[in-house]
Amino acid sequence: MSQTGAAGSPEQLVAGGLVDLTQNPTPTASTIINCSGVGATTLTGCTTTQSGGITVNSGDLIEQVIGYAKAGATFNAGPNTTTGDGGLASLTLATSSTLATSGFTNTTTGTLFNTNAPNRAYVNGVAVYCNQANANPTTKIEDCTTGADNPQLVVSAGAPITSDPIFPSSASVTSGLVSPDGIVGVLPSYPGAPSGSTVVMYTEKELSYYIAGTTTNGSAATFSSSIAFTPSAYTSQDLPAVISGSSPGTIVPVTCTGLTVGATDTLTGCSGFTAGDKYSSTSWIGAPGATTVPAATLALTGEGSTSTAKLFKNNEDLTVLRVAYTTDGVDFSSAGLAGGGIISGNGTEGSNYDDINNPASTISPGNLNAYATPSTADATEMRFVGSGGSIITNQDGSYGLFLSGAWAADGDSDAFNQIFYSSSTDGQHWSVPVSVISTDYTFSASIAQ
Repeated sequence: MSQTGAAGSPEQLVAGGLVDLTQNPTPTASTIINCSGVGATTLTGCTTTQSGGITVNSGDLIEQVIGYAKAGATFNAGPNTTTGDGGLASLTLATSSTLATSGFTNTTTGTLFNTNAPNRAYVNGVAVYCNQANANPTTKIEDCTTGADNPQLVVSAGAPITSDPIFPSSASVTSGLVSPDGIVGVLPSYPGAPSGSTVVMYTEKELSYYIAGTTTNGSAATFSSSIAFTPSAYTSQDLPAVISGSSPGTIVPVTCTGLTVGATDTLTGCSGFTAGDKYSSTSWIGAPGATTVPAATLALTGEGSTSTAKLFKNNEDLTVLRVAYTTDGVDFSSAGLAGGGIISGNGTEGSNYDDINNPASTISPGNLNAYATPSTADATEMRFVGSGGSIITNQDGSYGLFLSGAWAADGDSDAFNQIFYSSSTDGQHWSVPVSVISTDYTFSASIAQ
């Protein structure tokens, strides 16, 4: 094999069940290849129960079985639960074909799925669409439905579950972009870009950046000066003194003076909570910058949930604006670019605004955040930048950028509620965006539909 994935990543192949998608695009339990060892470029100790064996050819696409259906299940198309939130209520996964232990075969893959990415899985090779399980470690997927082309899917215990391949074996893959979420637009020029190259502005997305980890007490616990937690599977913001924990029904600010790193990390010297307050065993710990918009407010936009365990499902990703240049449309580079190709943080306003976007801001406008006051409401600031815009050259030679954006703390990263305008003379330094068209959430609430 050319590679088996970076260690500790969702793409890493681990010992256990694998499928040859080139030979078996709709894998079943009988077409699984079980390998007892995985090296950097090799799979060893591989067997299969398929009669006559399986011939793996050069160039075949090998993919990990991310779990097995622990019990038989029936998937239907569209919502079919009393709450209308979609599909088969819960499907518990097993880590191996013996069905002895619940969970994903790769815990990092399970954590990725638990952030609603990518929402699509394949059971016996048939696509199903599921939600996160609201638990960490993740042992199940929820609210699973099939597409209209498969009105019903019946599977038995042991059915293999796979996800979309990272890329088809025949595809050309871009290189040089940092966790790209989407293209904003093409810049006429940028300091340091070679002559004749195409300069692309794009958004970098870091999932769960503001989630430091999950509490590990095992059951409901009373707040104390020490809080143990399992760090996030992703590289999140370093924990400074002030962090947020959650107790039933609310989100509680907690101040901690120390952090001990070990098999389980522990926050120490914690204070700020009310005596007797409790938090659950699945509470997320939000680092500074995590949003705290309550569920009732998020409901106005059709976002979020009532679960405090996941900070009401406020969006905790980080979006960074970057540029890179290319000469062939496939291979990108930021070598030699001013600021390393990072636009965010190079604003021209001389304030603490973080340029086009300000991901550290958690302030909402008064018509969205029930806790906002006229002195704290922020009607124009963007926390998230949408991956879609129009870049023009003005008559004076400056650049203008029309782009979508969202309020600072509305829990939504798709950034669809406003159109902003920003300008630049060099493509690197941009003015604070001005809202051109804005939506009043209290008027266009989804509940009205």
